Amino acid sequence: MLSGCNRLIKRGQSPDEESPESIFNYRETPSDGPQYISETCRVWGLKYARAEGIGLATDLDGTGSAANPGAYREHLLAEMRTREIENSRELVESKNSEVVICRGYVPPGIRKGDFYDVEILLAPGMDGTSLEDGFVTKTRLRPLAKFGKRTLKEGLVVGLVQGPILVDSIYETREGDDNQLRGWILGGGVVLEDRPLGLTVRKHNFGIKTSTMISRALNARFKTLTSQGREGIAKPTRSSDRVNILLPDVYENNVKRFSQVISNVMYGETAQQRVDRLDELAEAMTNPATCQQAALRLEAIGKEGIPALKRSLNNPDVEIRFRAAEALAYCEQSDGLEILKDVAATEPAFRWHALTALSVSEDSDAAKLLQDLMQMESAETRYGAFRALHIRSPEHPAVYGERFDDFFMHSVPSTSKPMIHFSRSRRPEIVLFGDTKIGSNFIYVEKGLTIRSEGDGRIKLIQFSTQRGKEVEICSDDAVDFISTLAAHNFSYGKVLKIFREASKDESLEARLVVDAVPNDNRQYDSENSEQYLADGHPEPPNSGSGSSNGTDKITRVNTELVTGDTEPEESGISSGFGKLKGLFSGKKSY
Repeated sequence: MLSGCNRLIKRGQSPDEESPESIFNYRETPSDGPQYISETCRVWGLKYARAEGIGLATDLDGTGSAANPGAYREHLLAEMRTREIENSRELVESKNSEVVICRGYVPPGIRKGDFYDVEILLAPGMDGTSLEDGFVTKTRLRPLAKFGKRTLKEGLVVGLVQGPILVDSIYETREGDDNQLRGWILGGGVVLEDRPLGLTVRKHNFGIKTSTMISRALNARFKTLTSQGREGIAKPTRSSDRVNILLPDVYENNVKRFSQVISNVMYGETAQQRVDRLDELAEAMTNPATCQQAALRLEAIGKEGIPALKRSLNNPDVEIRFRAAEALAYCEQSDGLEILKDVAATEPAFRWHALTALSVSEDSDAAKLLQDLMQMESAETRYGAFRALHIRSPEHPAVYGERFDDFFMHSVPSTSKPMIHFSRSRRPEIVLFGDTKIGSNFIYVEKGLTIRSEGDGRIKLIQFSTQRGKEVEICSDDAVDFISTLAAHNFSYGKVLKIFREASKDESLEARLVVDAVPNDNRQYDSENSEQYLADGHPEPPNSGSGSSNGTDKITRVNTELVTGDTEPEESGISSGFGKLKGLFSGKKSY
């Protein structure tokens, strides 16, 4: 199963810098009493990690260039020799190919064999004019560094990428040469080993006793399935200040929440202290100002915290109900599923979190509630629910689709107005909500191609090529049949999107066309303004935009910068000069 992203990576076998997510109540001096893990440790492995490769984009139909001499060309030729590719110099010098940089941002917590999105850029010094319709041949991804003018040094291979390029111009309306020379391969990167997570004990708490107590507390609360069976998630290392952690399945698509929950695990606590703390947390759950952290701490306690969370489901405050329902879902309880569904439908700030919580529930009601949400008018709610259900149950009849050469298509019965959604992350995917028709005035023309409506419920596709001459195909004006016909004639995902955008622009598409309506996990909740906004009848929040698959620092599609906080992508711990050389060849893993 393809996962993205949208589950959906960064470098650093060394611990990450401390972040607000890993520190809740930091004490400057150690305490002999019970402590939260956040008071003595920091969580590492939470950032995206960057891995790069120099690849070859082919099938460019004259928009590439003969590669100019330099480090990128020499590196690519060396790679091609390693893989015993014949005619490598002719391929690199052809105007139907181009040297490109493949840049993967690998999500935290990703597992071996999972897929992620990879950015494609024209390599510096190359003269190509467009990467549209290009295909990147298999390329190995590593941490890279440049030495001098003609040499690239590299670390260990951490991933592979290949696939068709979706240039930014396909998605963006703005004009400019740069959006023809930059794009993405959705779900085109595959990770070759699990990305680790862990804890580092701060120096003033340094000691095997502390790391052992922390490991015992985590293993008492969390178990995960491994090749050895079900076992605890914490694995102490030989170093007394490090604890490696396995990611439980229930948090696979929400690594950030997992880091927050384990930060709120308390160790060194007596039974009576636990009872007293449960009473305090139950009281904190009645206050909107403290319910978020209280819910995390009750979730961190686990079984004993469930009663207090269930009582909070009846609170009149929507945030308190939501925080309790979300925590219960991760505790594998189904009591709050209806609340999660209502919140996903009405509260944009909580939508991503509610849908993600529904996606982890194994209760059959969760699937039914997600199907109900797929009937909403809000594009973000409908597609967000589809994605959540597909992650939860990819074989479910409501989301099961058809796979073509380079994209997926899903047809979802809908009682709402028809809508067609094209994805821009995780995997190339077209989702049609409801019955959609192509209008009788539709016409699309480009070199060697004419598509037009015949006005009688039929669409005629006429293609000219020097190899096969004139070809004519007739299909119905049903959008599903039309897309299937295009796919049968080797139309790419990008070309299909381009055709549908023109149809929508000319008002010959009898459906709403939407691109990348993914819920965002970074919205701030404002009880007064949010409720008023929805009361005014607006179907989408004002800051609706691209979302994330796991709730960690995200990459935008425009400038590839991380947009959460001021954190930059991890660069494998590589700095400059001797530091680069040592980092690349020390034998340490790079993520």
